Amino acid sequence: MTERPAGTPAISLYVLALLTLLHTLSLTDRFLIAAFGTQISLDLGLTNQQFGLVTGLAFTVFYASAGPVAGLLVDRFGPGRLLGSGVLIWSAMTGLTGMAKSFLGLWLPRSLVGVGEAILIPAASKILSARFDGRRSATVFGLFFMGGHLGVGLAYQLGGGQLFGGETQTWRDAFLQLGALGCALGLLVWLSVRWLGVSPPQAADSGALGATRTLIQTFVTTCRENRRLQLALLGLALVHVLYAGMQFLQIWLVQDKGLEPSEASALYGQVHLLTAIPASLLGGIAADQFAQRFGQSRALFVAIVLLLCVPFIVAFRLSSPDSSLFLVGMVVSVFAFTFPYGAMVASLIAEAPQAIKALVMAAALFCANVGVIGVGAFMIGASADWMAASNVAAPMTSALLGADALLIPAIVVYLLLHRAISARVEG
Repeated sequence: MTERPAGTPAISLYVLALLTLLHTLSLTDRFLIAAFGTQISLDLGLTNQQFGLVTGLAFTVFYASAGPVAGLLVDRFGPGRLLGSGVLIWSAMTGLTGMAKSFLGLWLPRSLVGVGEAILIPAASKILSARFDGRRSATVFGLFFMGGHLGVGLAYQLGGGQLFGGETQTWRDAFLQLGALGCALGLLVWLSVRWLGVSPPQAADSGALGATRTLIQTFVTTCRENRRLQLALLGLALVHVLYAGMQFLQIWLVQDKGLEPSEASALYGQVHLLTAIPASLLGGIAADQFAQRFGQSRALFVAIVLLLCVPFIVAFRLSSPDSSLFLVGMVVSVFAFTFPYGAMVASLIAEAPQAIKALVMAAALFCANVGVIGVGAFMIGASADWMAASNVAAPMTSALLGADALLIPAIVVYLLLHRAISARVEG
C-alpha cells in the first residue's frame, strides 16, 4: 500500500497551490497557439486543416502517447523529479515555438511540449489523492483544474493584447516569455521535490521489471473487470469535445461571426476567466455536497449539468454576436466544461486502486486527447475547409455543431455510470 506523504496541512496546501500554478502555466502554453490562431496562420501561411493538425494531432498524439508511460513511471518511481523534468521540457519547447518559421517548425516543438506536459496530470493526481481525504476529492481536483481553466483564459487575454506588452506584443514574444517563466517554475519544482514525493509500492524480491509488470497487470485487470471505470474513462473523454472546439474559437469568431482577431481573443479570454475560476471552484464543492447530502453519485451530477447546458451551447453557435443569447451561450460553453470537471475526475479516480492512480489518469488523458481532441480538432478543421470549398454558409459553425453533438452520448454514459455505482452501493 502507498504511504500517505508526511507533512503539515500547510505543506499540503502549498503543494496544491504549486500544482495549480503549474496547471495554469501548462494550459496557457497550450492554448496560446489557439489564442493567436489567426495571426499564426497568416504569418506561416497555414490552412484550417494544417492549423487543426498542429493544435490537434501534433500535440495530442505525443501528449497522449507519452501519458501512459509517464503514468507508469510516476506509479513506479514517484512523481517529484519526473514532474520537475517535465516542466523544464515543455517550457523550453514553448520558447522554441515562438521561433517557428514554417508549418514543420511549429509542429516539432508543439509535439515535444506534449511530451513534457504529459507528466503533469498523472503526477498531480497521484500526489493529491495521497495528500487529501477522498470525501473532498471533487473540491481538491476542482481547485487543481481551476488552474488549467485559468490558463486558457490567460492565453486568450494574451492573444487579445490584454496582458504584458498589449497589442504591440507579437505571438512570438508571448511564447518566448512564457517559456522563460516556465523554466523558472521548473526550478521551483526541483527545490520542492521533497514535498512532492509519494512512496511507490514495494514489490518484494521482484526487482524493477517485476514491479513494473505488476503495475501493468493490475491496470489491465482493473480496466477489464471494472465497468464503472470503463464508463468513467469514456465519459471524461467525450466531454473533451468542448476542448477540441476551443482550439478553433478565435478562428470561428473571426471567420463566421465577423469579429477582429484581437477582439475575439480578448472577449473569450475575459468570459473564460470570469466563468471558469468560480465554476471550477464551486463545481467541485457542489459535487461533493450533492453526493453527501442526497446520497447520489457525482456521475449523476455531471449528467444533470451537461443536460442543462446543451441547449445554450447550440444557441451560442447559432446566435448573432450582438445578441444577449450569444454572450450567455459563450458563458455556458465554458461553464459546461469547467463546472463538472472536478466531479468527472473524482468519479474516475475513485475507481482506481491507489497503486495505479497515475496510470489510470494517464489512460483517461490518452482516450480524451487522441480519440476526441486530436481526431476531433483535425475533423473540425478538415470539414470546415471542405464545406467552405463547397460554398456552405458559416462552415466553421456547422463543423463545431457537429462536434458538440458528442455531448449527447456523454450524458448517456454518465447516467449509465450513475446506475452502475448505485447498483454497487445497493449490492
